[in-house]
Amino acid sequence: MCTPQLLADRYLDVITHRLGLPAQIDEGHDITFRTAGATWLLQNNAPADPEYLHLLLLSTIPENASGELVDRLALEATINTKVVKAFRRNNTLWLSAEMLIAPPDQLPAPEHLAAVLPRTIRLVLAAVEKIHDGIALQQILDTPITTGDDITK
Repeated sequence: MCTPQLLADRYLDVITHRLGLPAQIDEGHDITFRTAGATWLLQNNAPADPEYLHLLLLSTIPENASGELVDRLALEATINTKVVKAFRRNNTLWLSAEMLIAPPDQLPAPEHLAAVLPRTIRLVLAAVEKIHDGIALQQILDTPITTGDDITK
């Protein structure tokens, strides 16, 4: 049986020693770590589902961004990005990567985690970048050009 502490120790070992990232275990045995300028949460699902990897990233949405636009962009990211689910809650964009990474009730192998986590992080970052780029583009398109503006500069 995989205990929450055993899974937390496995995640911590892989993140700190194999990936070289600073990480810590919180009181619920979840792991937080920093990379790519963001704080990530790796949710600990032991003992019920130790094989289930659940990685979360929260991103702030610009205050002037339309909720409908962000919802549409999040849905597009969810549809078009492998593994990633994206949604808006108030002014926060939630991105979640979820997958099975080991056989049922098994502790994930360190080499498998070390191979899967960097790619999963890149997928989440690609989704958040697409969403924020879409918001920025819409803001540019919504900016009126006033008479006398030289658009060639």
